[in-house]
Amino acid sequence: MSDIQTRTMEKAFYLQTKAFLEKNSEHIDEIARLKAEVERLTKAGDELHIFLISYIVEGRISSSYLNELDDNWNAAKEGKPGA
Repeated sequence: MSDIQTRTMEKAFYLQTKAFLEKNSEHIDEIARLKAEVERLTKAGDELHIFLISYIVEGRISSSYLNELDDNWNAAKEGKPGA
């Protein structure tokens, strides 16, 4: 392939990529927002789990109940249905 052909193909790829990004920028922004939301919710769920551990120490909930919550929470974080 000649240098001119290579540069032409690179320029075409660049223009196609630029057009795609311009056309889909709102979707790309939405994807980034949703990823941040998932991270925020996961962090909140992990903090809630730590809080519930204190309830076991105080005798407010049983360790078997927390184990069930653990299983459901871990499944949810992996995108699987709970028990």
